[in-house]
Amino acid sequence: MTIRALLRRCEHLCWRSRRAGSPREPASLSVGMHPMTAPKLGEKRPQRLDPNLRDVAVLVNPMAGTGPAGDVVAELLSSLRRRDFQPRICVHRTELSELVEQAGSSLRCVVAAGGDGTLAEVLNRARGIPVAILPIGNENLVAGYFKQERSGQRLAATIAEGRLRWIDLARANGRIFALLASAGIDADVVHRVHRQRRGHINRLTWVSPVLHALAFYGYPSIEVEILDTGERLSGKEVMVFNLPRYAGHFPIVPNAQPDDGLLDLCVFERGGWRNLLRYMYGMIRRWHARIPDLHQRQVRSVRLWAEDPGAPLQIDGDPGSRLPVTIEVAPSGLPLVVP
Repeated sequence: MTIRALLRRCEHLCWRSRRAGSPREPASLSVGMHPMTAPKLGEKRPQRLDPNLRDVAVLVNPMAGTGPAGDVVAELLSSLRRRDFQPRICVHRTELSELVEQAGSSLRCVVAAGGDGTLAEVLNRARGIPVAILPIGNENLVAGYFKQERSGQRLAATIAEGRLRWIDLARANGRIFALLASAGIDADVVHRVHRQRRGHINRLTWVSPVLHALAFYGYPSIEVEILDTGERLSGKEVMVFNLPRYAGHFPIVPNAQPDDGLLDLCVFERGGWRNLLRYMYGMIRRWHARIPDLHQRQVRSVRLWAEDPGAPLQIDGDPGSRLPVTIEVAPSGLPLVVP
């Protein structure tokens, strides 16, 4: 079953459930708040999902992946129902926002069924609610790091078990992200890919934008201020990581931790394809400390700006705004449902 076919079924089921279902009281907490994220003073954060909550929101991205992803989503929905959970399918992003506003405190968790971009939408539209991941996108870097499998049945079992891991998040001008934000040539590539996107993205989709960026990107200087210390740096490529993952599992910050309350900053002083190859070779060999024009810091907040007002920004593989941007850590901001 394709994602689009599944969504047509889901739209019909959602319409029937809205007609037949009993009305719910609006959540007493503010939008995006959840009982789990508001422990009383002195209480520890819970390590399990609330066993009394049975509603599971599922945000499905119809553009994610290239294979029979719809079958995996259908497997998840049927497996949840067999375990006496009530999946509440969101076929559009705005539906998730509406559901969170009306009944956020009654949700056991929200499933991000897609890639890292779908997860970012869930993090921003369901702030504070526990999140599970069904990795049906292309890279699925967050899911891969936490060993989440492409299986609806196994994810339903994980949700039933209800084990949580609290991890850090980050904010870029207020937008929440889990992986990284960056400014430079990789952000230019992301913007080019999404400008020409007409359907599903696969790895071949990136070839032409990468070649065009290598040929035409102007490498404007990006200024960096570490707000913790006041230190200033400058480079042609700047990356701010929350998790130690990059496309192709490239080891840019192999020692980054998801729960240390810090972000990992990388500033590459020089641009151009020759320098890019030099940086890549050094990082593959784990010679990070031997590269004199690569600066790495652990930070809590950082500000980026550029004289070129068009300097691009990307956030978790999706186009962000343009610079300037302030990026800050949100310690233990996400209760993630994990195997």
